[in-house]
Amino acid sequence: MPRHSAPSNLTSNSPSNFSTIFNKTTQNTNKLKLKEPEDMSHLLISIETLRSTTKLTLQTADAQELSADYLEEWAKQTPNNAIGDVVGWTCELLRVQAENQRTFAKNYENFLEKLRKVADTERNIQTEEEKLEDLEERERQLNLAYNNNENKGENNKKFWNRKSSTSSIPKDPNEVKVFGMKL
Repeated sequence: MPRHSAPSNLTSNSPSNFSTIFNKTTQNTNKLKLKEPEDMSHLLISIETLRSTTKLTLQTADAQELSADYLEEWAKQTPNNAIGDVVGWTCELLRVQAENQRTFAKNYENFLEKLRKVADTERNIQTEEEKLEDLEERERQLNLAYNNNENKGENNKKFWNRKSSTSSIPKDPNEVKVFGMKL
């Protein structure tokens, strides 16, 4: 059976520092992003599908151990020692295979949990980037309003030159306020 390699977008024939994960080529892996929001949903669906595969692997391991027990009981009832010997070795192999499948499933579940955390982090980053873009747009609009002097008059002076009576900066360098009291 031929061994399958990693997908071409995760590997490269040329030695380089560049990563091509998620169809993005970048030298700095901090800048990797999924290209569209639906890619995130595909990733989450695939993680859940792989998680169900892990559950099935555990069920297969249990079934192999149970079948090894039944097969061993059957072999004890046969008078043929050759059959008993072959079945004994077969049962031992089934138990070893079941234990290896459990170990694989445990490690695979750990990997999927880490992949899930990566997906959650990516989703959080996208949300925060959207918030940042909104704030930058709001800042740009406020700067335009300020530079164009759209709010002339008393309102503009109050907004930009606010002189608060509850200012926490003391006017006198020797004056210190503690909880609203002058010392």
